[in-house]
Amino acid sequence: MGTWGTGPFEDDSALDFVDHLRTLQADEVAVELERAVRSVAEEENCIEYSAGVSAVAAATLLAGQCRDDLQEWPAGIPALTPELAELALRAIERAHSDGRHLWELWTESGKYGEVWKSLAPVRAALRGAANPLQPDSLF
Repeated sequence: MGTWGTGPFEDDSALDFVDHLRTLQADEVAVELERAVRSVAEEENCIEYSAGVSAVAAATLLAGQCRDDLQEWPAGIPALTPELAELALRAIERAHSDGRHLWELWTESGKYGEVWKSLAPVRAALRGAANPLQPDSLF
């Protein structure tokens, strides 16, 4: 029986994605993380389950959140730029938006609120990185 929980790494597909990252060279990990979030953030049509789960896992890794959920993180996670943070945040929101596969599954199971709550620290970290505070002006 597979793993299917409300956290970003409580899913076999998410763990498979992380295992795949561990097989890559450090520079390839950065490319794969960006590809995973970009493919969902920019998708206008159907977002497949595995793509959505992988994008959420990638966004969580990029945000540096949920380190306790994985015993070993992949090497090569890039520094989070405002642009990459915005892309990752958009990927989470699109993967879990009304009518998408993940939204439907979690809504049908009655656990959508738990999922969204588990992603709150990830989303907060990404929002903070996407919109860094501007230094106070002296004048």
